[in-house]
Amino acid sequence: MSSEDDSRQTKWIKAMMPRLQIMKAMLKPSGVLAICIDDNELFHLRMMLDEVFGEENRLGQRRQLACPIGFQPLVQYRVGFVRFSIHREYEVAGLHKPSTPRACQ
Repeated sequence: MSSEDDSRQTKWIKAMMPRLQIMKAMLKPSGVLAICIDDNELFHLRMMLDEVFGEENRLGQRRQLACPIGFQPLVQYRVGFVRFSIHREYEVAGLHKPSTPRACQ
């Protein structure tokens, strides 16, 4: 999709929603979904995940600074959801803790 396409957000949401529904259906009852995404689509992804999984099943969100060698540092987010809220005792990739991004070396 071109960044100049005015309807690219709608196209992205229409492409992602069926995939998220399939992912939920494929998870075991005790399953956990963890997604890494940049800040461009974070808001829309969280809205879709809340709709598919239910806000009560959100494990959390964690900000992470990525420092690829030879590239500009970038911020990514990890978002985690469980299939059913009775399984909230899972700790996935540090999502239960707030994080402070470290500076790139």
